[in-house]
Amino acid sequence: MLGDIGSGKTALVSRLRGGDDNPRRGHGLEYHCLEVSAADTSGAGSVGGVGGVSIEGDTRLGVWVLDGDPRHQNLLRFALPKAAYQHTLAVLVGSAEAPWALLDSLQQWADILNRHVDRLGLDPDEVKEARESLVRQFVDYAEPEVEGVDGAGNATSPVAAPTPPQPLVVDAGHLRRPGAAAANPLHPPADPDKVALPLPDGVFTCNSGVPLVVVITKADLMAGSLERDFDYKEEQFDYLQYHLRMFCLKYGAALVYTSAREDRNCSLLRQYLLHRVYGLPCQQPAYVLERDCVFVPAGWDSPAKAALLLAGGPAAALAQSPYHEVLPKPSGSGAAANLAGAAAATSG
Repeated sequence: MLGDIGSGKTALVSRLRGGDDNPRRGHGLEYHCLEVSAADTSGAGSVGGVGGVSIEGDTRLGVWVLDGDPRHQNLLRFALPKAAYQHTLAVLVGSAEAPWALLDSLQQWADILNRHVDRLGLDPDEVKEARESLVRQFVDYAEPEVEGVDGAGNATSPVAAPTPPQPLVVDAGHLRRPGAAAANPLHPPADPDKVALPLPDGVFTCNSGVPLVVVITKADLMAGSLERDFDYKEEQFDYLQYHLRMFCLKYGAALVYTSAREDRNCSLLRQYLLHRVYGLPCQQPAYVLERDCVFVPAGWDSPAKAALLLAGGPAAALAQSPYHEVLPKPSGSGAAANLAGAAAATSG
């Protein structure tokens, strides 16, 4: 987990672990564990329990949190050594309290991660395989069907009767069905019977082979200090979401807005992370309608979908405007004090 100082990483991890609102913060490199148990599969299967799973025994998902000072990036060698390359997912964390700096922050940490991967001395065939597996997952993404409605909002056939959950056992850090070979859901093998689909133009142009999830914390500030104190308009929030989604498309990343203070989307983020790491079901479709409650799983989005945010209304006039003109940094000590106070109140 990578992000600036004060971006809310520790508070977010505390929420993911089911902890309190005042977590203890470390220095340098923190290590946490998410306990994964049968409770994480309760209701996680298809509607009505179809295709549900259960876990036999418990396992732990290790979470490394790097200090927000880039000078600590050398500690990544402990969190992401060569042997962990194909077993690691990276979370880039940015805070909504400073949208004018958000893209620069995410880009900085993406660059730090990519430079670290380049220095690992990996076998070129291993990197090629990891990159290709992420592309396959991206183009093969299918929106889940929920409550009789598919990902496009169309009515579907009635849901079948529930079936008994399929048990999963813990095997070398992965979850598998009894009798089946252990597999790595982060990098599943290619299906020889599937035709490889092309990527849309401009998508996944940066691919280190490490899957990415971009998390925007403190999303409650969008309807709070940013709108109330700094007069941010709906079109500015649409403009921000557009640029965040285009950034994620460049890296093939998922996007999740969260608020640890209001416990918003934290459970969804946990479910999605367990889905990517362990292959557990995640039945939440993409959601992009509310300014402060966005979920875009990797593979759902496209440049054409993102462009709809700026296709009409006041936002259309901003489409060609420079980022820092549309989302300027507030000036004056009073503005800075108001923002700092609001951010302190949210604490993640």
